[in-house]
Amino acid sequence: MNRVKFILSLVIIFFSISTVEAKTEISWHKSGMPQALKQAQQQNLPLFVYWGAVWCPPCNVVKSTIFKDPKFIQTTKHYISVYLDGDTEEAQKWGAKLKVMGYPTLMILSPAGKEVLRLSPSNSIDDLVSTMSYTKNVWNPIAEVLSQALSEQKIDPQKINSLATYSWSQDKDVSDNADEYSQKLFQLEEKLKNSGLDKARALIFLTALNLKLESLTEDHKLDQQLQRKYKSQIEDILNKPELLKATIMSLAFDAETLVTQLTENPDKTLSDERLSFIQLYTKKMRLYRQVKTLPFDHYYATFFPSIDFTESFEIKLEQQDKKQLAGYTSKKLPQTTDPKAREALVSDASYLLFKYGMQADAKEMLATEMKTTKSPHYLMSTLGYFEKQEGNPIKALEWYEKAYKAAKGPATKLQWYGSFVRNLIELKPSDKKSIKTHVSTLLSHYTNMTDSFFGRNYRVLISLKKSTNKWAQDNKELPWIENIKNKGLQKCSQSTKDIYKSGCDKFYQDFI
Repeated sequence: MNRVKFILSLVIIFFSISTVEAKTEISWHKSGMPQALKQAQQQNLPLFVYWGAVWCPPCNVVKSTIFKDPKFIQTTKHYISVYLDGDTEEAQKWGAKLKVMGYPTLMILSPAGKEVLRLSPSNSIDDLVSTMSYTKNVWNPIAEVLSQALSEQKIDPQKINSLATYSWSQDKDVSDNADEYSQKLFQLEEKLKNSGLDKARALIFLTALNLKLESLTEDHKLDQQLQRKYKSQIEDILNKPELLKATIMSLAFDAETLVTQLTENPDKTLSDERLSFIQLYTKKMRLYRQVKTLPFDHYYATFFPSIDFTESFEIKLEQQDKKQLAGYTSKKLPQTTDPKAREALVSDASYLLFKYGMQADAKEMLATEMKTTKSPHYLMSTLGYFEKQEGNPIKALEWYEKAYKAAKGPATKLQWYGSFVRNLIELKPSDKKSIKTHVSTLLSHYTNMTDSFFGRNYRVLISLKKSTNKWAQDNKELPWIENIKNKGLQKCSQSTKDIYKSGCDKFYQDFI
């Protein structure tokens, strides 16, 4: 789906907004991760690790809401708190070691540095505080906590809450073993029947279901009995406002997948059953949208299912939704004066306006915000995406180029330059001179960080390598690629740092 690709490329994750003003701040450890681990061991305290970036709008929402909440701040006093900014020295190395993927990631580590769990910022402050109050004394990895919850006869609400609010989607080990975790979470969900923990049960059910669907293959689809069972449970959640509120982000952004997989034929046809499910979905999203004091990320989330249904099943977008979106945005934007929260609002709003046919309004919003934001490169990339979607490759490339030139910070610069080069290869493959120049420049001048070949940096370079290799093969430029490889290996050999050399060699060895 275009929306999914867009969100992944801009690393967008959505969060609930708190309006509580803080009088204090989190006491961040200032001396880096190695010293924080040493202090944690000496004091026998767990670590609260925040992985983010200065430019990242959803990270800034976390900073302006969760990190300013007095209850959350008080809870962090039981931890050694560490802020790892992706553009700082060796941050990507630590990101790779901690197996983090997107910004932001919130983790709890034991005093020995072992992962305990990952917090999902989409949960309420009360849920986050409850989980951290539990994990300040319980340092078992999430897999052990899950096994304990299944084996214990008595249900521990705090333990269940830590499982329900865990950020399962950010855990690579879970993704790699999706079927196994899905089965266990379904067992736990079944155990929670009649426990009174309805919200936790709904969250655990959706996690289990998403993992199960993720593990399916072309040859293995859900049978009709399971389709009906899971669809009935989704309908039950949609029909209960308190459960819909707790699960809104999952339901909103997984709508197309759920409708496709849980109705009779898992393809793009529109049966009566599928249409009925879509209608229930959109109806409940509209009702939820009417809740007063709804945080803007929840409000905007209710529009995404309709976009996905339109793109997958050709369901026509409703004019009433368009009017509500435009009206809410024109009212909410002037009210949002916190620059950090405003960046996230603009990202959501501009994308939705664009998808609802208000392209000029979306572009004007970004152009206006670009004049005052501290992260213009982010908005420039969005404009590049818009132009690309409208079939304007030259304009798209102009914005992608402006974006990488405006980016600040070594890791951020590499990421945005990589995005420009990949789009250059895709949108203007005949411009051999420019492509060769930019690939060579990026690899020679933007990979001098100690952790250039770790974490997000490495993923950017791997993506660039795939695009470059394919382009070179298609355009009979293999000698040029061979030269790039040899120069790269020579650069690797000249490094005096083993950490750099090992990753560098690994990257260039299989070029071509």
